[in-house]
Amino acid sequence: MNYFEHQSEINLPSAPLEIPQKSMFKSDEICSLIGIKPYVLRFWESEFDIISPLTSSTGQKLYDHKDIEVLVQIKKFLFEDKMMIDKAKMEVSKIFAAPQMGQPHPEKEEVVVEFSRENLSFKDREKLNKAKEMLLSISAKLKAKNPALDQLLH
Repeated sequence: MNYFEHQSEINLPSAPLEIPQKSMFKSDEICSLIGIKPYVLRFWESEFDIISPLTSSTGQKLYDHKDIEVLVQIKKFLFEDKMMIDKAKMEVSKIFAAPQMGQPHPEKEEVVVEFSRENLSFKDREKLNKAKEMLLSISAKLKAKNPALDQLLH
């Protein structure tokens, strides 16, 4: 059975996908939302480096909105446009590739996200504090190596 013969197991969307207002989604939620089987999700994850789920402390993969957008586009390329994997990879990287350092992304809007301590779990606050400490440490090391960076970083 070739790759396209699996199309009968994939539900093609008839209307634009409405993504629920959640920050992270589990694998089974992604499969239901997009209409793909778990093995298809795992295969695409192995083929498309841009799909980058987080792994929870329990080993559960968690996907964000960007991952969902990428997966929907991959599904469209492979099953509606009948692209081969290599062509779909190129097209996905054109659409979702990060801009080069120092160059703004032409379609990217500035998004301001506000967090309050009440919205974060204790573990998340610990992780943020640890990340902050690591960033401050890196910043201090960079400043020590090159004092001119001190002016740039402030």
